Amino acid sequence: MKTFDYENAWQDLALPAFNQLPEKIRLLLDETTKQAADLHQDKNLRVIWPENGKLRAAFEAVDSDTLARAARVIYYFGHWRPCASVAGNAPASGESWKFANYADQILRLRFNLPDRDNAASVSLQIHEGTIRVCYSSPDSWTWHEVAPATDSGMKAAGGIAVSLRGELAGKSKREDRDNAAWLFMEKIKQIPAWSDLDSSGYIVEETELEIRRVARMPKPDKAKLIAEINRDFETELASKTIERDGKLWLVEHDLPLDNAIYYNHTGKWCFGWRHTLSTEAREMLLAALAPFPFPYDVDTKAH
Repeated sequence: MKTFDYENAWQDLALPAFNQLPEKIRLLLDETTKQAADLHQDKNLRVIWPENGKLRAAFEAVDSDTLARAARVIYYFGHWRPCASVAGNAPASGESWKFANYADQILRLRFNLPDRDNAASVSLQIHEGTIRVCYSSPDSWTWHEVAPATDSGMKAAGGIAVSLRGELAGKSKREDRDNAAWLFMEKIKQIPAWSDLDSSGYIVEETELEIRRVARMPKPDKAKLIAEINRDFETELASKTIERDGKLWLVEHDLPLDNAIYYNHTGKWCFGWRHTLSTEAREMLLAALAPFPFPYDVDTKAH
């Protein structure tokens, strides 16, 4: 089954692009995070602007080329964001999505495009800083991203829309128009809207995704692992050696093993842990253990 490789797409595409954004865009993202934290969408799916007007003015002050790229990069920087252990303090998807929504609102006004235009069979729309050529009918809806939402991108998208209308011209049956539109979209999908942010190569088989994840895992510190293994071994060996030597000493001195136990977490032997010793038996055991070479306790009550 095919799946999208979010982590590698974020590492390879979104993160480098985000790090190259101008400082003013980073500051604008910070302001968006603060001022739009509690703001939501209206019925037209537009995030409501803060009432003071300052945030909107800041977005309007950014040129279209910069704003379109910022919307694209920041949206996917949040949307593809992997787990916190990988992404660290990178913006969450909600923060990046609101930034892109605000940027799209400004760009749509500049290029006189509606939020949605499902009435027209062929239309242009802007989403995440990118122009989509869209086709709709009562039975079909399809679209493809064709260019950045910039002056040059609008010219290119307009030309593609004209070509699509040409493909549909003369086809009176809805089924024929829908099929022609679908075939046209399949052809133009070969050209990504953003060449440096093309994520088509990150749709992979699940087995391939697992191989990529393993490849991205940090390499273990072999020297550290070896030291830890040796340390654990030496600790366990020392404990087992004390237990062995203690039992051998007890056997050699004709003392029973069933009421003696070595606790490696305390480093002490315990006598009387299983069977309660009488006062007389305890005194006799203490006398017999006088030369015992390891630390020990003698309990008066069994555990």
